[in-house]
Amino acid sequence: SGVAAQSIGQVTAANTATQAAQTSLTTASGLVNTANASVQAIPPCASLVSPTGALEVAKLSSGKALSSTEIAVSPLAGAAASLTTASTQAAQAQATAATAAGPTAAAQTTAAAGQLTGAAGTVGSAIGQTQGACASITEGRTELQVVQSKLIEFQALAEADPLCTASVSEAIAAKGSTIEAVQAQTAASTACQSAATAQTAAETGLTSAAGQLTALGGQQTAMSASFNTGRFFAMEGLFAGLGFVGGGLLGGLLDKDECKERHQFPLSDYIINLKSDGISVDVDKQGISGSWSTDDAHVFGDF
Repeated sequence: SGVAAQSIGQVTAANTATQAAQTSLTTASGLVNTANASVQAIPPCASLVSPTGALEVAKLSSGKALSSTEIAVSPLAGAAASLTTASTQAAQAQATAATAAGPTAAAQTTAAAGQLTGAAGTVGSAIGQTQGACASITEGRTELQVVQSKLIEFQALAEADPLCTASVSEAIAAKGSTIEAVQAQTAASTACQSAATAQTAAETGLTSAAGQLTALGGQQTAMSASFNTGRFFAMEGLFAGLGFVGGGLLGGLLDKDECKERHQFPLSDYIINLKSDGISVDVDKQGISGSWSTDDAHVFGDF
């Protein structure tokens, strides 16, 4: 139960870090969106318009940065959902492990280990999603840095043309917005990496806890088998001992002088078989006669 509770703490910490990364990314997304709008609003100077010009490249990269930032939102949301599921699984494992007692302890501990293994798999999925989000944030930040360099290039070209005053002021404002967006993207990337690290620690902790519970389940199984065997032989020994004592008491084994319980005397032995030994009956009264009737006679005992 203790290792399961510790794993829950690690998953909770990972979830907190992921939510912090989501918040940072949301902030960065808003600033990137603002920067993109500023860049797209820069009026091109007629003398500087070309498909490969600095302003066109800046606008294209700004759009890519915004797209990458938006793509990063979904994986982080999925990672947070996965971590919530993992936290639930870890809580179930803790509850299962906490009730592991008696003859079903090994089975319950094994069930808890399985739940923690499932939670580890869920966190592993979250790690993959977060890493994808981090990659998208990094890609967006790289595109914003391209925007910065191209805006500087465009600004220098526009300042050389008296007709590009509006473009120059808009480029300067867009560059400032882009700098803020890059800083926000950097913070989001750092938070994302921290979330991935926390998730990795949670996965490691869950896997370790599952291994410990699995080992504990094996120990409980062995202890249970050993206990049952010992109890069987103990009961058999108890019954044998009670039988010996009871038999000894009945036989006078525990008396001090056994001879006091013995007696000797002559026993007369009579053998009468009316079927074979019956003779005539003589009486002293005239008119009275008698005889043995052996039709219902029985012989008792072995002689």
